[in-house]
Amino acid sequence: MVGFSGKIINKKNLINQIQSKPPIFLFHGDKDTIVPLIHLLEVKEFFAKINYKIKLPLVSNKPKDITKALLHRLGPMVGWMRLGLR
Repeated sequence: MVGFSGKIINKKNLINQIQSKPPIFLFHGDKDTIVPLIHLLEVKEFFAKINYKIKLPLVSNKPKDITKALLHRLGPMVGWMRLGLR
């Protein structure tokens, strides 16, 4: 699963809906002014506590628009996810 920024609104409901545990790759720009970084760190902590494989590379000096940085990192992300699916 790939995520860009975000926040979990209803953790209890999400836990009740889980049917599988795919590896998770979250992206976030460290200069994001729309979704504060603390929200994504809370998401990482939530999934780590319930034993998900999770990676969270911070994209340095990037605001919300991290398209170029994302394209640069797609290769490693796909490779990491393939390892998680074996």
